[in-house]
Amino acid sequence: MNHYVSEYGSGIPVVFIHGFAGNSRTWLPQVRMFQKKFRVLLYDLRGHGKTGGSKVDAYDANLYADDLALMLKEKGIETAHICSLSMGALVAQAFASKYPEMVRTLTLAGGFYRLPWYFRAVISPLNRTMTRIMPPNLIVRIGSKVLMPRRREQVGRQAFIKASRELCPREFEKIISFLTSANGSAICRKLRVPTHLISGDADYWFIGQVKKMKEWIHGAKLHLLKGCAHVVTIERFAEFNALYLEILERFEQQHQQSLAT
Repeated sequence: MNHYVSEYGSGIPVVFIHGFAGNSRTWLPQVRMFQKKFRVLLYDLRGHGKTGGSKVDAYDANLYADDLALMLKEKGIETAHICSLSMGALVAQAFASKYPEMVRTLTLAGGFYRLPWYFRAVISPLNRTMTRIMPPNLIVRIGSKVLMPRRREQVGRQAFIKASRELCPREFEKIISFLTSANGSAICRKLRVPTHLISGDADYWFIGQVKKMKEWIHGAKLHLLKGCAHVVTIERFAEFNALYLEILERFEQQHQQSLAT
């Protein structure tokens, strides 16, 4: 599987994993800052963006994790900082569980471990019919309005609506099937990598799950952005960037100190 990958800067690698119906360009608010000190890699997940579709009948977290591992190996990268947004957390959790030796730090922004039951109850049985009669862009437009209804969430909402224009119906159906069936709760309990959870305290759909993940993931640290909702990397990108940069720099400083002793 050939993934669309864009790279910026040099140094220790930082990989950003986008969310549902998005693409690598949703991370552009992070590129300018992080490329100054790190080797930044943005890529489009299988079925998304310029990577496009594949002949695989169904997608799951392990497949996405294997895709990431292969992409990093092809780039000659042995370890990297992994940062994900929203649905990307399901991919990042699976990757960190399956390939912990490749993870320097794991950061889940706007993360969750399972789509809430009321979303699954509505979306799952309608998936095939819905994707046959409505274009993905319209479905994302409706869904993002439900998930991010407030005016202050408009920037994040529009970013995903714009990105969804590249999706084809068959791939979109497979992506929705993955999203509605994925459950990372067991994986969270097994994670043993340095983990940070960055969420908005007004992310009402998922804040309860994030707090559970903080309890389940060994040593996880929770950072809540006051008054922020789901798409923390876009809604409050400057605050997120400063916090994430601090996380990375602190880890690397401590890592260098441990090597010196």
